[in-house]
Amino acid sequence: MLGACNMKSEFSKKVREKQEKMGEKPKDSNKLGIEEDLYYPHPLVQDLLWESLQKVVEPILMRWPGKKLREKAIRMVMEHMHYEDENTRYICIGPVNKVLNMLCCWIEDPNSEAFKLHLPRIYDYLWLSEDGMKMQGYNGSQLWDTAFAVQAIVSTNLAEEYGPTLMKAHTYIKNSQVLDDCPGNLDFWYRHISKGAWPFSTADHGWPISDCTAEGLKAALLLSKLPSDIVDEPLDAKRLYDAVNVILSLQLTLFSLLERSQSPSSRHCMRSKRKECSNEATIVVTMETERKNVDGKSGGG
Repeated sequence: MLGACNMKSEFSKKVREKQEKMGEKPKDSNKLGIEEDLYYPHPLVQDLLWESLQKVVEPILMRWPGKKLREKAIRMVMEHMHYEDENTRYICIGPVNKVLNMLCCWIEDPNSEAFKLHLPRIYDYLWLSEDGMKMQGYNGSQLWDTAFAVQAIVSTNLAEEYGPTLMKAHTYIKNSQVLDDCPGNLDFWYRHISKGAWPFSTADHGWPISDCTAEGLKAALLLSKLPSDIVDEPLDAKRLYDAVNVILSLQLTLFSLLERSQSPSSRHCMRSKRKECSNEATIVVTMETERKNVDGKSGGG
């Protein structure tokens, strides 16, 4: 998007003067670099290709009909950016695309509502340390930390002593679960179902994470075994079904990947598999509920 709009910042006279004093090359040079960063020398063919793209192809694409095609592509890219922004409450999936999305919104319209909504969410990533301002690689690990803390405390059989802590953790786990899928046609937006999932951090972030969903579900099930006067009422069974449904829908038949393939054939398989997952989720959670009831009766006896 930034490259397609040919956006660049002009250097001031002062910056130019400082560069000259320090013996630096102009920063707008597209061949600027240091030897340490050049792990493999460019073949002549590669350099000729890049020069041809810049000097010949780029000017052509800036004129009709290439210009029309580029404008259409930019509009589509911006639609996807706005969709991502709105579904993550302007946090975005991480700090890199947060900054890029915000910059693109500013280029589109510096006075837009989208850009204004981006500004306050910058602080989700910034924090002040003893040696200056830092920008973290995510907006936190709140759900991840909470789920493991719950599992650790429950394993010690000290639930009553840590009752207030567990109740707060239980509340956070309930509040951070994703309650709805992203709006619209998920296939069009290259998205997967997220209803019932847990994110790595907060509900506002909202991106479904497979292992976070598993750990959040495990913590919720452990807390459901404890007395409600200590940890509050258990998570509704329907929400447990939704969590298992997400986990099962993320299964791959061949090998493990960071995320599901988004090819047309895999999306078709996803749709047909969602019905299976719904039934399997019901079976898994029902078995857990029945086991809990049996444990309760055994304890009472």
